[in-house]
Amino acid sequence: MAEGKFRRFIRHKKLIFAFLYLIILPIIVISLVYGITYFKNRPVVFNDKNATILKYDETKDFRVKLNVSLVKNATKTSDGKITLTATIDKIQKDITDVNIYFELDNNWKSTKVTNDTPLTIKSGSTLSKGQEYTSTTKNLTFKNIYPIKPLWFVKLEAPDIYIKVTYKIKATDKEKKVYVRYTFDDYYSNKTVIDGL
Repeated sequence: MAEGKFRRFIRHKKLIFAFLYLIILPIIVISLVYGITYFKNRPVVFNDKNATILKYDETKDFRVKLNVSLVKNATKTSDGKITLTATIDKIQKDITDVNIYFELDNNWKSTKVTNDTPLTIKSGSTLSKGQEYTSTTKNLTFKNIYPIKPLWFVKLEAPDIYIKVTYKIKATDKEKKVYVRYTFDDYYSNKTVIDGL
């Protein structure tokens, strides 16, 4: 019985090796290339290697929402521009001294843009529990290399927006910070994309 199976294996070994070579090996190679490229270029946001990056709806003390307009010029010689305002809502405790810093980057090809001037929301005032507050407008420009395809099956339409929010809990005067990432898909639903001429 075992000898019969071995003879069948010998008879079909070319077919088995062809299957392994043409299907399994490419899947392994593509997975390795994908993983190495992704992890090699993961951004270090705001020069903090230990930063825990949350999605916009995962923060505990409040939610920060962005209203984004994206201008991607058709020519690569002009810069792209993101215009945004931030809204803080779902506030759980009274907070003060809210500053919002921005970086643009992606996980595939380093295109970091850092803006050191924060957006402030009601500077010097308390943001009260249960209320909603909106910032002034901020413009961020980036090198217009988008869309880019770091791998043949990955296409990036625009940079991700990384936010660092620093604030104090009013009751304890304890300073806190939180990092939030907005991907292109996160802000695509409530944004305007303008392809310039």
